[in-house]
Amino acid sequence: MPEGRFFFDRHSPWQKGSVENANGRLRRYLPQNTVIGVLAPADLAQLAAHLNGTPRKGPGY
Repeated sequence: MPEGRFFFDRHSPWQKGSVENANGRLRRYLPQNTVIGVLAPADLAQLAAHLNGTPRKGPGY
């Protein structure tokens, strides 16, 4: 296995906490049955900018 790469088991959300956190934050704005293909690219870009601009706890917070 190459150094620095991590592989996760399928159906193991506890192994990838940051991904699950991002999914949960996204679901606050887009319900689970939302079809992303029908959303305007500008709306998705605005949502991405909002989520990326949200302050989060990290080292030195």
